[in-house]
Amino acid sequence: MRKTIAMTISLVLLMSLILMAVAAGQPVMASQMPSEKEEIIYGLLEHDGQVRQLTVVNMFGAGDVVDYGRYRTVQNLTSSEPVEQVDDRLSVPNDAAHFSYRGDLEETALPWMIKIQYQLDGQMISAGELAGESGQLLITVSVSENTQIDPVFFDHYMLQLTLSLDGTTFSEIESPGATIANAGQHKVISPTILP
Repeated sequence: MRKTIAMTISLVLLMSLILMAVAAGQPVMASQMPSEKEEIIYGLLEHDGQVRQLTVVNMFGAGDVVDYGRYRTVQNLTSSEPVEQVDDRLSVPNDAAHFSYRGDLEETALPWMIKIQYQLDGQMISAGELAGESGQLLITVSVSENTQIDPVFFDHYMLQLTLSLDGTTFSEIESPGATIANAGQHKVISPTILP
């Protein structure tokens, strides 16, 4: 039986009610202030833990929205109204009770350094070498502070990792302290790391 790892690791950083900072030193008019929001950052990681892509979903209450961020693409998730993007300033009129948009970040740095290692039958192995193999697999995820990022995020925000394993390929799945749930034929493992 061919054993393959189709690993989708998504990273969810739950950052709630953040006021985004504008460029330091520039005066800001009240109409230019960012709106209060809830923000979730989803990170797609490579098999070794390196960040491949970061996607942000921002949610706001009623009223016109002004927000800031450096995004490659932006998509309105509430209506067909276009999101106006000029440099790092985003704005959109909003008549609904809430508004949300999705943006793909230009930069892929996180406040955490994530390292994923694999052992098959007690021997270190790369993710690429696992395809077609069978045996007892140990996946170790190490998380440490990224000292290149403002420490306020590492010190005050929660990190949730999610690993999805095909239940027809993997069995006897254990992860002490994590939540393990079923999602179709997959087992979804979710450890949470608090500051």
